[in-house]
Amino acid sequence: MKIQYISYATDQNFESDDITCRTLSDPLAFDNFGITVVSLQDYRVWQNTDSGFSRVNCMKDLNNIGLMTSASIKSLILFLLPQDYVFKSSLSYGEYRVSTPIRVILPDVSSLICDSLGIDGITLSPGAEITHLNHGGYSSAFSISNMEPPSEGCIWRGNGNGITVFRAGDCAVTTIRIKDSATLFGFLEDIDFIREEAVFYPEWLNEISILDEASVHDRLEANRTEIAKLENECASLEERLAECRSKKLILCTKGSQLQDNVVSMLEEIFPRDEKFVDVGEEDYRFETANRAFLFEVKGSEKSLKRDHVSKTDNHVQVFLDSRDDDRAEKVPKGILIFSEEIGKPLSEHLPYVEAQIDLARKYGVLVIPALGFLRLYEKILQGEISSEQVQEDLWSKTGLWTD
Repeated sequence: MKIQYISYATDQNFESDDITCRTLSDPLAFDNFGITVVSLQDYRVWQNTDSGFSRVNCMKDLNNIGLMTSASIKSLILFLLPQDYVFKSSLSYGEYRVSTPIRVILPDVSSLICDSLGIDGITLSPGAEITHLNHGGYSSAFSISNMEPPSEGCIWRGNGNGITVFRAGDCAVTTIRIKDSATLFGFLEDIDFIREEAVFYPEWLNEISILDEASVHDRLEANRTEIAKLENECASLEERLAECRSKKLILCTKGSQLQDNVVSMLEEIFPRDEKFVDVGEEDYRFETANRAFLFEVKGSEKSLKRDHVSKTDNHVQVFLDSRDDDRAEKVPKGILIFSEEIGKPLSEHLPYVEAQIDLARKYGVLVIPALGFLRLYEKILQGEISSEQVQEDLWSKTGLWTD
């Protein structure tokens, strides 16, 4: 059966006598092939020169694929959904300024896929899965939620019970990672897109063993068990790497994305008895018996400004003015966590203007660069320093934070 494989760019891993490789911008009519595979499993698909996640640079190509899908009469169609790539947006001076893991914007990515390709009801859910089919275990970064088994078709689930393959009639979607032609052929057989001619093999033949059949069978089972174990371990390691990448985003983001990320990290190292509610003043507050640590989180494409320091001090003054009897003896400390020049590599950052650091000292404010906070967070989680020790350092220092 002839297969058309459509991806962002032609991929030599899929080239074979039975596969015709085409790009998203130059597909052939689907009905010229028995099977058409549309792959979104390329990080280059997930780039947007503008801001936001509602479109990608190849949006017109995806819309065209959607129209060709609707026009197809006889081709079987398989959509390969994305893995946990980094969605890059906001192109400026030849570089994307914003990098966001797809796993944290799954609703936006799901809507984009449905709207552009004309696929109804696909909602991606986080959580890596291993799906065991006839040709082995397949890994995926996500699963598909809120999908009922179709009347003409079926679903397959991963080891976490998430749906990883959904087939309805002549169309199927999957979150499984398909890396080459061999994997693709096996998968197409597993979901019954390709049917091998049945060979009659009576059950009683298993009672007869020849040559090294028994030992090969045992080795095969042992290897499958080890592969499944390693695949689960890889999925766990990939998830951990994604967590680390997410933390590092504080070095290149601003606004609510930066604030939410930093506050989440602060909650880990300086936990409160109750969840902090932001009422428009400081972004996070941590209190001890006689101290109040008031955190301001700010990101900028430029360097530290006077307003950043002044706003942090303003939180201190508001706290002093609003103290009730229970907090009359509590002394506040303003701390600014600042991510500067977010559009540039750290190696190109300029030193802070000394006048701003002098102002911070005057106000008793401590300025912690985002990288310094990241390293501080790392040391606490790795047990190199205690949270209590860090609290003393934060309290005793003003101006620019140094290790």
